[in-house]
Amino acid sequence: MREAKTLFGSGLVEEAESKYREILGQEPNNTLALNDYAMLLTGLERYEEAAEKLSKVVELAPNIATLNYNYATALAELERNEEASEYYRRALEINPEYGDAYNNYGALLFKQSQNEKAAEMFRRAVELSPDDALLHRNLGNALRMLEEYDEAETHYRRALEIAPSLPEANNALVLLLAETDRCEEAHRQFDGFAAAYPNDPNHELTRTVLDTLCPD
Repeated sequence: MREAKTLFGSGLVEEAESKYREILGQEPNNTLALNDYAMLLTGLERYEEAAEKLSKVVELAPNIATLNYNYATALAELERNEEASEYYRRALEINPEYGDAYNNYGALLFKQSQNEKAAEMFRRAVELSPDDALLHRNLGNALRMLEEYDEAETHYRRALEIAPSLPEANNALVLLLAETDRCEEAHRQFDGFAAAYPNDPNHELTRTVLDTLCPD
């Protein structure tokens, strides 16, 4: 196991995979090897294979939150959304303080336009990690879809306080301001961020949407 991890950590992916296969050939129910091999496969975007391994892992060790979370994440990548939701919930039942599970489950719900439930999950993630800018951005996005504009703005601005160069939060704030007919503020927010961070690749798209919502 240590050798396989070392190989993978050194970027020797093929050698690491070969080693995991060797270990599992000798110990097919080795949950650590199955999980670590699945993480390697996930990193290679081989989600079907990863999910197959993780399905066995959660059968062998059903009460470990991280393993249920890993399986849920692989299922979400495969758009097996109902199954993914089930395993995110299982992870959270085992560990109600699992911030990553709240965030990823929220992202899955948000993708399915279940915005109220998504906001609930993101809110819990923010409570657990209040200084994580991306979590505030995620909660802001769900609240914006619920037309809870004031609270969404609060979270976008908090995200930018934590990480001033975070384009996802700035662009979302610009669009919120535009959508609520605060066009002067929207342009000012956009122009200030673009001047401070001129190399952000999203400027053109955000400018196009802004000009559509707030034409001169």
